[in-house]
Amino acid sequence: MFAGAAGLAGTPVALWCGEQDDFYGDVQALGAAIPGARTAYAEGGHTRTYWNSVTPAAFDFLGHTLAEPRS
Repeated sequence: MFAGAAGLAGTPVALWCGEQDDFYGDVQALGAAIPGARTAYAEGGHTRTYWNSVTPAAFDFLGHTLAEPRS
């Protein structure tokens, strides 16, 4: 599944995942496979409560990434 992840080098990528999420190990592996990926892990699971806690950071990342001039 992550065979092409290295091809994302230079592409802004951010991953958030709760430490009790069933996908936690896979998200960690994906973050490690994408050079330069920003990762953030915290208490929580695959729930609306966790997602709501990281939504501001995700929008901040998107806003800054989209505002930066790309060459």
